Amino acid sequence: MTHQFPPLTTEQKKELHEIALRIVSPGKGILAADESIGSMGKRLNQIGVENNEENRRLYRQVLFTADDRIDNCIGGVIFFHETLYQNSDDGVPFVKMIKDKGITIGIKVDKGVVPLPGTNGETTTQVCDYCSTGDLYTYWTLNGCFDERDVRVFAAELGSALGHLRLTDFGLSRRLERGDRAFTICGTIQYMAPEVLSGGPYSHAADWWSLGVLLYALATGGFPLPPEADHCDMLSSVSECPYDMPATLSPTLAFLLIELLCKIPTRRLRCLELYQNQKFFHGMSFDSQLLQKSPIKPILELKNHPDRPERSMRGLSLDLLQNFECDLLNSPSTSADLSPTLMKIKNDVSE
Repeated sequence: MTHQFPPLTTEQKKELHEIALRIVSPGKGILAADESIGSMGKRLNQIGVENNEENRRLYRQVLFTADDRIDNCIGGVIFFHETLYQNSDDGVPFVKMIKDKGITIGIKVDKGVVPLPGTNGETTTQVCDYCSTGDLYTYWTLNGCFDERDVRVFAAELGSALGHLRLTDFGLSRRLERGDRAFTICGTIQYMAPEVLSGGPYSHAADWWSLGVLLYALATGGFPLPPEADHCDMLSSVSECPYDMPATLSPTLAFLLIELLCKIPTRRLRCLELYQNQKFFHGMSFDSQLLQKSPIKPILELKNHPDRPERSMRGLSLDLLQNFECDLLNSPSTSADLSPTLMKIKNDVSE
């Protein structure tokens, strides 16, 4: 399927040209610090160090701080995803540390080389994960709501963008620098923060509101408010709603949702560190490897639900997918799709 994208503007071409010149300046090269979690495990295993997020952070801190001459030798650094959000021992974000040295930052955007189906041993670069298990919304409609233990796992993964879940934006996302504001009204109306519904300005705090709506829905089986015909009517409903928490929720989850669904953006919970310190997450690890090991039995059980294929289609016809060479909705999971831990869980469920 072919997608047409608008050509680069003159300003964008100029910016790309300047970035390229900075990266390949005479005497400079690129530092590839984008080892995957698996590759990092091999490196750390050689020196008898456990492969966890803290040790990976320390490893990259050594790369970035061991020699001040890095300023004159490195034109660009390729980050791994989790490195974007990590700080040095002094609390300085790695992103700021590298930028202050005048070095351009990039991020690994591929998942490596994989076999290309239908060819004689050819390969292609996999740009994103293939999530054969399906989408969370379908499982939510099948289950009605999830146990708080499962919601806790989902909340940890969504808040830190790590673990089983994968976030998709369908081209609607926009990157805001710290302190920047936006005014665009777009997205699913039931997830929009009041400052988005009003036309802005809004900041990253709007995303934390949307996370609160999602967690509310996963835990209760319904949205805080039904959708309205347009954003003006939705804004009126949101403004009038007291957002009282159902008595069925635990006090810790109810408090977390109250913090996320605060109508005043500056008072809303909007910091990852404060989010992780909520009592709802007591005893919960935000390490990506440990999150991968957290059980997701309800999802694997629902994967074989007889109504899942129909629900996942959202009323669409299979004729729309006839140009695809594989069944994107019902392909079986293999050991390549699931970690060994999840494969064991899946086998236990099947038995």
